[in-house]
Amino acid sequence: LYHKTDRAELGKRIERTLQEERAKNPFYHKMLGDKAFEEGKYELAIKYFKVSIAINRRPHIFHYSLAEAYLAMGDIKNTRRYLLSAKRYADDLESTLKYESKLTLLANNQAS
Repeated sequence: LYHKTDRAELGKRIERTLQEERAKNPFYHKMLGDKAFEEGKYELAIKYFKVSIAINRRPHIFHYSLAEAYLAMGDIKNTRRYLLSAKRYADDLESTLKYESKLTLLANNQAS
């Protein structure tokens, strides 16, 4: 709106503030990672998910998203690593059981 009403400097200031806030928001990086994942850009997705974890390691969904990206790349070792991490940070029984089930499935597939 500021750009369209000849107040471009105010618009630029708001854009800079928005970019600074986004850079500190782990869910923004998660969103970018999800988009990259959907586009099949798994290495880029992994980079974004790792930034999310670097900002805030507590949300188990960040770890799970990283596990999914590694699985898509065929990296079973890191898939297992981040599934274990997601399970460790899970904050409810349902999520804990979901990750345990996925770990069991992964182990069974490796044994086959």
